[in-house]
Amino acid sequence: MSIELSNKVGETVLFANSRSDLDPKILLDLHKELNIPLVILIDNISDRIGKTNKLLSFFKNNGARILIIGASRSSDWNLLSQESILAKHKEYPMGKLSDFEIPAILNKLKINNCLGTLTGIDELEQINIFKSYSERELIVALREITTGKKFDDIIANEYFSIKSSLAQQAYKYICIVNQYRYRIPQSLLLRIIGVDLSQVQEILFKFTEGIISYEETKDKDDYLISARHSVIASVIVRLFCKNDVEKYEFLESIVKAAIPSNPLEKSLVKKLYHHSTVSSFFSSNDVGVQSYDLLSGQLPGDSFLLQQKALFLSGIGRFDDAKATIDSALEMNPTSQIFKNTQGTIYLKESLNEIDFTKSSYLRDKGKDILLGAIRKSSRSYYKTSPYHYHSLISHLINWYKKFTPGSGESEQLLEEIQKLMEEATREQPNDSAILVEAGRLQEILVNNPVAKGYFNRALELNPRNMSARFLLSRILMAEKEFNHAYKICSEGVLLKEDEILLNRLRFELMHKLNIDFETIKSEYAKYTQTVPEDIFIKLCYAAYLYINNDDQCTDIFIELRNNPTLNHKEKHETMRVERIMNIHYLRESGYVIASTPAGYLCRTERFDTRTTFYCHRRFVNNVHENTRIESVTRFSCQGPLSKVARVIR
Repeated sequence: MSIELSNKVGETVLFANSRSDLDPKILLDLHKELNIPLVILIDNISDRIGKTNKLLSFFKNNGARILIIGASRSSDWNLLSQESILAKHKEYPMGKLSDFEIPAILNKLKINNCLGTLTGIDELEQINIFKSYSERELIVALREITTGKKFDDIIANEYFSIKSSLAQQAYKYICIVNQYRYRIPQSLLLRIIGVDLSQVQEILFKFTEGIISYEETKDKDDYLISARHSVIASVIVRLFCKNDVEKYEFLESIVKAAIPSNPLEKSLVKKLYHHSTVSSFFSSNDVGVQSYDLLSGQLPGDSFLLQQKALFLSGIGRFDDAKATIDSALEMNPTSQIFKNTQGTIYLKESLNEIDFTKSSYLRDKGKDILLGAIRKSSRSYYKTSPYHYHSLISHLINWYKKFTPGSGESEQLLEEIQKLMEEATREQPNDSAILVEAGRLQEILVNNPVAKGYFNRALELNPRNMSARFLLSRILMAEKEFNHAYKICSEGVLLKEDEILLNRLRFELMHKLNIDFETIKSEYAKYTQTVPEDIFIKLCYAAYLYINNDDQCTDIFIELRNNPTLNHKEKHETMRVERIMNIHYLRESGYVIASTPAGYLCRTERFDTRTTFYCHRRFVNNVHENTRIESVTRFSCQGPLSKVARVIR
């Protein structure tokens, strides 16, 4: 891979596997000796953030021209990258295998004589066979199609090839941990199986060579051991740790052998007692509870353990026990807003589980008050409130409304309350997709709801400044296709309060449905984006509207969006459904290639003369040259227009 890449980019490319030293001095000396830029590919970069940061700092201080490309599972990277990676970076998420990638993989297998059972089969049939696996983990697809065996059988045979019962036992411990993509410290593993460090090669590693992977820790005091892949680890656990009693004994051995003062071992135990880990590990809920009792005995005074136990108990419907447990955690740490969020969520979950309307209403209100208090207290702190907490609260309230038959005044008051929370959440997090999803769910329950329509009409007559009632009534009218009436209500509200985000978004949607003239809509977009500059979604709608209507002023707005310091890399590249606001299904246009990039092409539309280009990925068209004409179905992100589907025009 490194040789092939170096031939393509014209630089020296180095591949760093999980055991590579990543010594910055050696790399810098090589860079100086060759006097050309270097490219370093780092596998599993999420596990090596510390070393990567040191490399980046060292290279920067020495003015070295070295590019680092890292590979990582998305879940691991998303967890670490926001807080742990020091340098500016760009992310390139890998999606499902494309029609371009599958033949390339098969060609690589053919060159290296690794086609296995695919040897001699027609190329088109090879591709079709591979496609039947490509929705799954790539490692599984490659193994099964090239060996003709089921992946489970391959892994089971590999396990039985370990000719030592003690080494097999150690491998099971490694896999129990690694199925969740965690790694076990070597020192902890040796204490569990009762092997001295001087014997580890003879007793363990001799039998597991090529089956397990290990990497030295940052302080070089220990090694972190894992299976070759978490998919392999999960298969081993499923095949050879079948009952909960055995799993409990494994967990007990790990917890009892772990040293709380050792940060690596403490971190591992903390990951293992997460409620989602315990839920997926044991098939019996009772054994899951017993495991928390075991952990509580080993880790007295651990408030985070109690929080996870409370979440586990609420997940299995034991709400009284869950509330008592989170109360104990709050006694240990009364200022924790995270624990308050957990406490509120437990009450909301119980309210959805309760049949009695009165009791359910009480639980709902109590949970809502606790969670809302924690959210608002967090929003006043230095750290910004997580949109998840708003999303969770709104989602629970919508679920509660849908469960109990709407129609009473109290039900409609709840809709008003949900709308107020939506506005508050949107003001805090104007571009969060989870909150936009809840807005869609709210719209669903407003359709064909005559009781709600009458209630919001009366509420608006009593108080014209009731923006929640105004928004909800407009939504109902819009669903009934009374667009003019809905637009009038929105416009009157905007005159009273011009920075109401959701009401303005609805007003723009109605303006497009009513086909109001271009200059009026453009003027309203310009005025609103100056009043509420943090509403990136509407600013992108503005840019897209100008682009669709052949106005090159869109370029200036796209530049503002690309350079917006409040947006992270993911937010800038995320495609937003602005077409929904503008009442169009999609934009189909023709353009021509003006430049190529490593991953795609920059194209200019033929519709009008503009500085803005649209981006077309190589998975749609490949190996084309400048001035090649392309037909594109175009969508929009803060980076600019981009092709959702494209083809070369012959």
